[in-house]
This record gives sequence, C-alpha cells and structure tokens, in this order.
Amino acid sequence: MGVEVSLQVGFAVGKSTGGAVVRNRVKRILREVYRMNQRVLVDLFSERPDVLTMMIVYRGNPADEEALRTDLAGALSRLAGRFKSDSPTPPT
Repeated sequence: MGVEVSLQVGFAVGKSTGGAVVRNRVKRILREVYRMNQRVLVDLFSERPDVLTMMIVYRGNPADEEALRTDLAGALSRLAGRFKSDSPTPPT
C-alpha cells in the first residue's frame, strides 16, 4: 500500500478445483507463469499514465498443467496487444 505501481495482479483458484494443496499448487504455477511473462505488460504500463488492476481466476482442471501454462501466457500476450493498440499519449 502506498507504493506507486502501474500494474496490480491477484490470483484466485476456486474450491471446485480441489483441496488446499491442489489450489496452492495451481496458484504457485499461475504466479510463476505470470512472472515469466509479465515484462510486456510491465513495460507497457510503465509508459502509460493509467494503472492496470487484474484478477486471474482459475477454474480449470488442475491436472492439465501444460494447458494452464500456455493459456495464461497466451492471454497475457493478447492483453498486451490490446493495450498496445489503444495506447494513450502520455501527458506533457
């Protein structure tokens, strides 16, 4: 709190995914995938005057780890592409 950041991210895994151990494992994977793919969004929003706050909610099959990794990486890439196309000009 109180720190100027241009990007805020939260992670949530529904109880239908499984027990606490499974949910925590999925959250660890989500955080890792985000960490490995965050640079595009961080760079984009460090140049913008606005802030992006997003919540990543997982409701899939925890056994399909490869799909989890590729789907989130692809979603982050698509999100960055959307924001690149409507980049506002920074205030002068």
